[in-house]
Amino acid sequence: MKRLKIILGKILLCFLLLSMLSCEVSTKNPDTLMDPDAYLYTSLDSTLYRISPYSASVTPVCPDPLCEHDNAQCPFWQICLARMETVGNCLYYLRESGGWGEYYKKLCRYDLVSGEYTVLYAPKEGSMTELFATEEALYFNFAKPDGEGWNTFDVCRYDLSRGKIRVLNDEPMNSAQWAYAAENGRIFWLDLRSNMYYSTDADYGDRRDGERGFSPDATRENYQFDLENLGLNQETLVYEYRMNRIDRTTGEVVTVFDRVSYIPIIYGDRIIYAKADAPTYLGLVYDEMLGEWVEDYDRWGGKYYICELDGSGEQLLCDFGAISFTIPQITNLSYEKNGVGDWIALWAQHYAPVDESNSGKITYDRSALLLINIITGEIKEATIEKKS
Repeated sequence: MKRLKIILGKILLCFLLLSMLSCEVSTKNPDTLMDPDAYLYTSLDSTLYRISPYSASVTPVCPDPLCEHDNAQCPFWQICLARMETVGNCLYYLRESGGWGEYYKKLCRYDLVSGEYTVLYAPKEGSMTELFATEEALYFNFAKPDGEGWNTFDVCRYDLSRGKIRVLNDEPMNSAQWAYAAENGRIFWLDLRSNMYYSTDADYGDRRDGERGFSPDATRENYQFDLENLGLNQETLVYEYRMNRIDRTTGEVVTVFDRVSYIPIIYGDRIIYAKADAPTYLGLVYDEMLGEWVEDYDRWGGKYYICELDGSGEQLLCDFGAISFTIPQITNLSYEKNGVGDWIALWAQHYAPVDESNSGKITYDRSALLLINIITGEIKEATIEKKS
């Protein structure tokens, strides 16, 4: 299984879920079939786009050339990118947010090769959140209002081979349960209110409190990588992190490096990260609240570094300040998948002079999707295809 890296009585609810189960199917036949492993995915304007690192193009995943991608008729409108999953050639995702206090209203499948789109489940009441996939099943939380302005949550399992939904817990819970890893028949969970880790079997039984799993996207060989929040640096106003490497057999913890200023990317057998360097002066920006021009800095230092999995062999990968971009943020990219081949993709903010008078005044005029070659350090800006 590959994961892509877009946050509620048992018998009665089980009957409700099964009775409202729907299967809305729409088949599209794109002219050119795509290899899903050759692309990254991102959300733009509430819909899903496909990134080609090689051509530096960003195109809608929706194959309908007449679709405006801005309403419920588009299969990827209002998609929950952070919990999008893939099993084989199929994307599984939640979409179409509900009203106030609700999550997502549709559980969907999209075949990246054939273009077939299917709504697997769309409840008339309640909503869904925290989707997770294994080879055999989808897990999600069914959220239902409790009448007092909050939600209760039930853990549900959708069997991929049979197309059936089951409620797995005995009583509704007052917080959502996030399944984040699966290994050797165990599902690993985090209670999003109490922050308690635990594991269960595939049917949400045999609970073992305190047992933590290993995300495959942060695991290499026999090591698990973890981030420790060091708090806010009062001088740079940046949150700093320590990256640790944990031996899964012995439990030994070794610090890879300290003072990382943004969440690193573990990609292949390398780590890409920004240091908590001294802030880089950018220029004067206009503060509308103060009504004056104020100094602005790139607090992340403007550089990205790359090293081996043990922290050795550190090299400067690229300098964004040299091309008028502030340090990128790893946001709105498909969850836990940041690269294809030798390329990774990151969002950045472009800045430019206000005029040609060398006044030092700058403005932030647009966001940009940057593609970075982790071997050569080459940076190129992706072209985003949008309707005029």
